[in-house]
Amino acid sequence: MKLNEFEIFQNKVVGAHAIWEFSKYYQMHHVDKFCPSLICTMPVLPLCLNRRVIENVKERKFKEGSLLKTLDENKDLFSGLQDRMEGMAELTLESIYLGAVTGLFYYDRENSLIIPRMKFLPAKIKDGLNSNKDYSDIIHTSKRVGAWFSQFNHSELLFYFNLQF
Repeated sequence: MKLNEFEIFQNKVVGAHAIWEFSKYYQMHHVDKFCPSLICTMPVLPLCLNRRVIENVKERKFKEGSLLKTLDENKDLFSGLQDRMEGMAELTLESIYLGAVTGLFYYDRENSLIIPRMKFLPAKIKDGLNSNKDYSDIIHTSKRVGAWFSQFNHSELLFYFNLQF
């Protein structure tokens, strides 16, 4: 039986890394340098661990128009995101916990924010990332999703992705 590489990658370590990159790029591209909320982070892994999303997002620009163009060109790309988000909620929360205890980011419970801490990956992880295209594509996608999400408020994200919390 051949294993699907995206199923192998759906683990807490990759999830923590993707959420860390998402939070860094969210803060970097946010007009006021705000950090993402926990709610804003919940769709990240369902998006970044989906092959179709990755293929359509990984090389896009970081500007908000790129998200709108992606939504327009691929109207069905994000359908089912609500179900995927609910199904992957445990993985997302476990990834957030792992990222927090390893120091990638800090989870501010009082304000429900993911605050990136570490600026750069350790060299050992970076080497592994560079040698694995699928893993690299997941991270490229999480960076773009972070930049895009930072440019919209919660209501707009809920509307564009047809999400409910």
